[in-house]
Amino acid sequence: MAFKTIMVQLDVDGIAAPRISMAWDLAQRHDADLIGFCAAEPHFVIPTDTDDQAATKALWCQVEEIECRLNGLREQFLSTVNGSNRASWRGEIGNPTRQLAMNARAADLIVTGSPTVDLVVDHHRTLDTAGLILAAGRPILVASETYAPIKAESILIGWNDTREAQRAVVDAMPPDHGQGCRHRHRGQ
Repeated sequence: MAFKTIMVQLDVDGIAAPRISMAWDLAQRHDADLIGFCAAEPHFVIPTDTDDQAATKALWCQVEEIECRLNGLREQFLSTVNGSNRASWRGEIGNPTRQLAMNARAADLIVTGSPTVDLVVDHHRTLDTAGLILAAGRPILVASETYAPIKAESILIGWNDTREAQRAVVDAMPPDHGQGCRHRHRGQ
């Protein structure tokens, strides 16, 4: 499969540089464009004794904090890609998983990081990887925590003999999959 555009998802509160670098390296190796993406939404639980003005002010403070963080991530992204015209940025106010799923149609591959194993996850500020897999309609690469450059020398396909699995494997194969590709079947 040829990738013309890769989208890298960043966490509004996470460390971005290693993921950006890994995705930029992948985009350059595939001669693809890279889109940096981040989204977060304000979330405020209104206590019963709070007036509307105080609640509105608290919500706008969260929006301003998110916008400030998105601007910082944008600058970090553009700095990492050296201002290349093959890279662009999308920062959104909204649920990270829903916003990324809606923007996914702009890319051939989405790169994200390992899901958070913390028991208290704020889905207003972090991606729900399982939800994204179901909603995006695009291949998703969940990068390891080390963000080492990808060397796909051997590929393992988890298989069940269903129409969906067959379609997924065929869609993932490069256009020249008939030449030089070794197929191993169970029992060989």
